[in-house]
Amino acid sequence: MSGNKNSYGYERYGLEIKEGRKNKEMSQAGLSKITGIAAKTIGRVENATQKPSSEVMVELAVTLNVSLDEIFLPNRGNIVSSKRRQAYAILEELDDDYLWALAKSVKELIGLIVGKEETNNQNRNQSIVEGLQVEEK
Repeated sequence: MSGNKNSYGYERYGLEIKEGRKNKEMSQAGLSKITGIAAKTIGRVENATQKPSSEVMVELAVTLNVSLDEIFLPNRGNIVSSKRRQAYAILEELDDDYLWALAKSVKELIGLIVGKEETNNQNRNQSIVEGLQVEEK
């Protein structure tokens, strides 16, 4: 076992904690008030200059819906990513009417994105074909 601070994903853990905190629009001081963990410690964890204790690691991960499995066991199956955990936490706060409207909007948005990508691919392919036709002349 190496004593390297990044050997077990601490750098990635710090980045995930920072992203989770920012997603909740929370300062280090605000997170400190909620968790009881010193803001300086949170900063050091986010910058991977300090390995957190297991208590600190779990408290921050649970508070911010960060997946420890995804970070420290990346090659295992059935892991729920931090992004999905954070999305689930948001969805849990919505009632069924909001969820229905959100699902409909997401489907429409995906349709627009996919449609735009297909149009871009068709335009790109057409440009290639036109370029080949010019070269043949």
